[in-house]
Amino acid sequence: MTREPPRHSSGGRALPGPYAVASRAAAAAAYGTARRTLSPLQIVVELYDRALTAVAHARAARDHGTPEPEFQALTAAVRILRGLDGCLLRSDSRAPAVSATLHDYYDRVVAQLYAAQRTRGAAGTARYASVHTQISTMREAWAELAGVPSLKVPPRQDLPGAGQILPGSAQKVPADRRISTR
Repeated sequence: MTREPPRHSSGGRALPGPYAVASRAAAAAAYGTARRTLSPLQIVVELYDRALTAVAHARAARDHGTPEPEFQALTAAVRILRGLDGCLLRSDSRAPAVSATLHDYYDRVVAQLYAAQRTRGAAGTARYASVHTQISTMREAWAELAGVPSLKVPPRQDLPGAGQILPGSAQKVPADRRISTR
């Protein structure tokens, strides 16, 4: 009885031993080449995106009551923020105030992440949300510098009732919350 090589989910045959390794190596090389085409500013934006994802995962793990994944996600976010802090050129005479401000920012955000982990209940979830908002704001600033698209969805102004005052309310209807009357 002859064993047939395993098949990929697409139905094709798996590549035999050395070819599979070569294929993975080629994929890794292609990924590395693509990464080298990014500017340093684009890489910073990507790191902020990863930090945002890690904070969102920590918050979701908190909501599900799973401390181990919460800790892992928190640790990933802290590593990213500490890595960004470590890349600051504090000795650069052209912008010492910017380096100092960013260093203080990273320190505060890391401290707030640890405070969110220690805080129980809805207050801890709210702290994670606050940190997420702070990182998102910084990400948007870097994205603008790097020419990377924003993560924020612009409000739609083409909907009926845009900017109108709700009856019995002094509040305007946000553009993304309008109901079409067509």
